[in-house]
Amino acid sequence: MQILVSFAPWIVYAILESTVSWTLSLAGALAVTLAVLAYKYRSAQPVDFLSIGGVVFFVVMLAASPLLGQGTVEAYTQTLSHGWIALLMWGSIAARTPFTEVFARGEAPAEMIDTPEFLRFNCIISAMWAASFTVGTAVLVVLQWNGVDSGTFVVIAASIAVPIVAMKRYIDSVTADDEMQEAVSA
Repeated sequence: MQILVSFAPWIVYAILESTVSWTLSLAGALAVTLAVLAYKYRSAQPVDFLSIGGVVFFVVMLAASPLLGQGTVEAYTQTLSHGWIALLMWGSIAARTPFTEVFARGEAPAEMIDTPEFLRFNCIISAMWAASFTVGTAVLVVLQWNGVDSGTFVVIAASIAVPIVAMKRYIDSVTADDEMQEAVSA
């Protein structure tokens, strides 16, 4: 799934943030983001919201660190990154370019692309992702407010796993509905 390639920098950041210095984890995630963009460029794949949003987020966090103090920024970065991803996803839907569309274009039949149904389908799937990251952000805020340091990685993993499962089920149901409609009309 190409979508997981675009999540790679965020996953790398989540892992590194708990094992190396905060600045190094941001720099590492930025390097992975740039590597993902280079990979997409070399393989003629379109750039997606997550990759561009990753560059913006990691650069801003690296720049904000000396201005606000590393401790201040570091304490909230996992929650901010989760919220940033949710905003990117909701923003892509609002812009009528759902973030999943760029990935779906590579897998959908050519005759479906650029149809209202294709856009609607991707808005629904993108909303699943956005809702998952919005809930994940809220959970991270509650954990942080209550001083709970553990559980962050579980929330991050769940925010990715839940929409993958929901997306698969939704695609299966849409496919089954299409097959049933074809059988009835035949």
